[in-house]
Amino acid sequence: MSSIAVSIIVPVYNVEKYIERCACSLFEQTSDNIEYIFVNDGCFDKSLEILQKVMSRYPHRIPQVKILNHKTNQGVATARNTGLRHATGRYIGWVDSDDWVDNELFDVMCQLADDSDSDIVWCDFYNCFGLNEKEWIKDRQLCEEDSVALVRGLLHGQLHGSLCNSIVKRHLYVEHNILFSNDINLMEDKLVSIKLRYYAQKCTYLPNVYYYYNKMNTQSITSSPENETENLKDGIKCIRSIIAFLETGEKGIDFSQDFIHAKLAFKDYYFHSFTLQGFMIWQLVFPEANEYFLNSPATSFKNRLIGRMIVNDCWILLSLCIKLRNVIKYFYK
Repeated sequence: MSSIAVSIIVPVYNVEKYIERCACSLFEQTSDNIEYIFVNDGCFDKSLEILQKVMSRYPHRIPQVKILNHKTNQGVATARNTGLRHATGRYIGWVDSDDWVDNELFDVMCQLADDSDSDIVWCDFYNCFGLNEKEWIKDRQLCEEDSVALVRGLLHGQLHGSLCNSIVKRHLYVEHNILFSNDINLMEDKLVSIKLRYYAQKCTYLPNVYYYYNKMNTQSITSSPENETENLKDGIKCIRSIIAFLETGEKGIDFSQDFIHAKLAFKDYYFHSFTLQGFMIWQLVFPEANEYFLNSPATSFKNRLIGRMIVNDCWILLSLCIKLRNVIKYFYK
């Protein structure tokens, strides 16, 4: 068994505005039994220079740090796999390089995992839309501590697909040969999250906020408008890969009804974009889920009405609705 409690893997790509805060929060962890793995995915800004300066302020951490370099940008999925191959800790933790964490995160989570003999421990997080705490929204990740319930929670969108608010025993990755798909760079962690929870024997929820998810970075993969087409393709590939995995899973559980919810959860972003482009994508992507949405008692009357207009190609009427909504938002902002 490794003497290192946890390997923290941080893919890094052009985050010079955020890497200092992220690295400081990691180096100030109350736990000393940590391995830090930063994967430079072909940065061409000052991210690595800033990281080195931060390290010099924490000299006791330098022996614990590995910096792995890709000569060119290969995408976050490949960077994650590079980090995994070099990890030696009993647990794997992930931090995105524009986010930051509570300084007790890995101490508390590793202790709970050890005490409860859990394969996975996960916690709540804040979505941070600004630096002021008033702009932080708590995202509670409550779910039954059962692998099937957790898989369903991820499929339904009740749980966030990220791995960043959890630690996972490394042997789970190794034993089941779980890696990230190199051709999927959006929702790549949701696919892996589902696989890990599918195979986990015991999972434990920690009902506290220890992770701060940066929603201010407009250049991130998920936020940048120039990535929208690739994001859509990656999202579709991810949902299809999840379905293929669960349909052939050794447990023989029927998730077919949950697949509808997974498709709707993915489409939800485009529906609530309230743009003609978003509505058109919602109509065309996984159209087999549309009828369920329109007939579900959980769908509000307003959303059913919009959905009916979308599936019946009422684009002129929808365009008028969008303009009216924008006018109302302008006067009441």
